[in-house]
Amino acid sequence: MSNSLNLHTYSRRYCIERHAFWSKKYEPSAKKFLSSNGGEYTEKDYDTFPRYVFLDELLLAIETLDADDLPNFDTLSRQLSGLPFSIADEHRSGFISNFEYNPIEKAAVDDERYRFSKVIEKLSVTDLQEEPSLPYRRVLQSTEFDRIWKSISDAWSVATFNEWNIVGMNSNPSLISIDMFSVDRTRLFRNLKRFMSREKSDRIYQLSEYMPYNYQLDPSWADPWMYDGFWAPPNNDWVVCCASPGVVTLGGTVADAVGKHFPHIGQ
Repeated sequence: MSNSLNLHTYSRRYCIERHAFWSKKYEPSAKKFLSSNGGEYTEKDYDTFPRYVFLDELLLAIETLDADDLPNFDTLSRQLSGLPFSIADEHRSGFISNFEYNPIEKAAVDDERYRFSKVIEKLSVTDLQEEPSLPYRRVLQSTEFDRIWKSISDAWSVATFNEWNIVGMNSNPSLISIDMFSVDRTRLFRNLKRFMSREKSDRIYQLSEYMPYNYQLDPSWADPWMYDGFWAPPNNDWVVCCASPGVVTLGGTVADAVGKHFPHIGQ
């Protein structure tokens, strides 16, 4: 990998790993809230969950930068070290702006901002020589989203993003829908991930119902279990849709490769 790509990869991994760390720290409180249908946040809670929310936002900002088209190492280092402060004004996911009103939350987010910035500033080319690679993932710009969505909707006769839940609404004969509650969901999504990871296309698109998680990504990182939305390659040879509650719709080669192993709605 190039020096700049090593730095970009390190930044992504930093966010992913610290997000996992703070998420795990918050798990006991999350379980408590689920079991009691609410409750009061403790000071420890306020010092914990804003951190992983912020790290998620920071990762989005980092992955807006195209790993295939990065500036030189020094320029990228300055750009990355400044990102934690610039996203304070952008609020891509719309969540971290809520942390400006509680002093504990604000201090937690500020701590994560400065930690990341200082770590990046201290890194040298030599420090990153052994940096392991990560699969490609890039956040799509809004204009890209519009163009890609139009391509998918034209190819598969999708009327709207949120209402593609009945095969009969669509004209493509390869489309099938599967009721997730009548099949082994773990097996279904495992098969879908296996199909995508073996795809000939180097990169596919993920268009999520939950902005701004729209990506061009390596197929091995596609995960329909985690998001509602559409997955498709650039040539639209296949499509996976999880935009309807409890229903997975498949079209093209994935319908034959995966769908044939599960009963379809309407069979």
